[in-house]
Amino acid sequence: MVNNAGMGIFTPITDSQIMDKYEKIMNVNLRPVLLLTHLAVPHLEKTKGVIINTSSIGGIRPVCYK
Repeated sequence: MVNNAGMGIFTPITDSQIMDKYEKIMNVNLRPVLLLTHLAVPHLEKTKGVIINTSSIGGIRPVCYK
């Protein structure tokens, strides 16, 4: 199983909608990984399958802006 979806939203910490944007990012970047891994475990155990999680360059080199 390969988890390979993600998105980012650039916004200042003072944005009044910051929590809505945070929820949107988590619903795309984290929730599917957890749910699909949970659902795939029985098959992965039977087949000795593996899970591969990928990320973008943002995972090791964050983008900063002013």
